[in-house]
Amino acid sequence: MIEKLKNAITQELLQDWEDRNDGGLHVSHLLYCPLKYEHEKTVSPNRTELALEILEGIRFEDWIRQVLHKAYGGNLVEPNTKFSHAYNRTEIIARPDVIIEKDDEVLLFEIKNTQFSYTTKPISGIYYDNSNSVYVPEHYVLQVAVYKNILSHHYEKNIRAFIVLLTNTRNGSKLRKSLIVKPIKDTLTDNDIAELVKKFHTDKAPRYSWECSYCPFNEVCQSPNKFNPNPIDFHSESNPSIDDLINAYLQIQAEKKALSEQESHILRILKGAISEPYETDDFWAGWETYTSYEFDLSKIPLQYLQVKYSKRDEIINKYPEAVKKIEKKIFKVKRKNK
Repeated sequence: MIEKLKNAITQELLQDWEDRNDGGLHVSHLLYCPLKYEHEKTVSPNRTELALEILEGIRFEDWIRQVLHKAYGGNLVEPNTKFSHAYNRTEIIARPDVIIEKDDEVLLFEIKNTQFSYTTKPISGIYYDNSNSVYVPEHYVLQVAVYKNILSHHYEKNIRAFIVLLTNTRNGSKLRKSLIVKPIKDTLTDNDIAELVKKFHTDKAPRYSWECSYCPFNEVCQSPNKFNPNPIDFHSESNPSIDDLINAYLQIQAEKKALSEQESHILRILKGAISEPYETDDFWAGWETYTSYEFDLSKIPLQYLQVKYSKRDEIINKYPEAVKKIEKKIFKVKRKNK
């Protein structure tokens, strides 16, 4: 009995997925590893896994499309309508989730359904994020920016774009389901997208360090550019080749960039979330005050003009009118020594 249900769900959802993927070069292909596009033409991924992956998203997408239409009126463009434009003689296909045509503008909505999103402040419920309080991955924003450009070649109207994100956010110690509506003001020129197309054709490597672990073709992909947490075994008795070392070096550089972006974002969230020192048995996080001084040398006797650091306190005490005190708070996260 369960096999019949499993097969029915798989076939129905995969038919929907195949209807959306017509073999052309889509916007999403530009944003991720080009090898995935090549594998789609020759290798069948895990079909059951793929079906379950899109199950919840399709259901939510269909529902929110009708809700958005009721809220904003206008003409609701048919789902999966194809829009395209050629860059460097390469046709790029866009199939935005929701397009609403109004008299004076076009509303573009891209629907995302994720497990969790970082925020700089507690939120829950329905939230309009016009202040970057919710972290949205850069590839989501880039996707919408490319959509906007393609649509601009089809409409002579202003195009306003949004990401609608169904996700969990942290409110205190609990996770809350939230619906985030985030306006996307980022824009790309034809030349910007032409560069993405050029990179797609010439740089056959993952764009993000996490791609390979989520890719349905990971097991069959033999690319030397695959992200491997341990690209070189330095304990091996055989010496790695120059090519191995170069590939490993380039991979590590890419991972460092990705980690640096994650580090910056996490630090930005922590700075917004922590106003008073936060402490556990393992670490401390908070703001520390650092003090520096600027000296008005015209108000200090000549004997002090070549000042040793050891004389700083003496000058501050004797000539306070010549000293400007500057305090600066620096955010720190420190692991405690045990």
